[in-house]
Amino acid sequence: MAPISQHLPVDDRLRSDDEWQLFNVQNDIWKTTDLAASEATRVKELAGLWALWNAEQAPSLRHKRKKDGSPFSDP
Repeated sequence: MAPISQHLPVDDRLRSDDEWQLFNVQNDIWKTTDLAASEATRVKELAGLWALWNAEQAPSLRHKRKKDGSPFSDP
């Protein structure tokens, strides 16, 4: 099977119950055909790998608070 690429977020906003998309960018460079439904096992495996990777990353400032208890603002 040709290489398959998955759109991965760069932060922790995507949870395990969110919808994943899966594309074969070798044959579909414009990402017009989402293969997530037909490749559900692969999506589940990739989502698990992403969750492991994400758990190793530094926590986002979005979840931290200033000393006065107020949240940090997004830049």
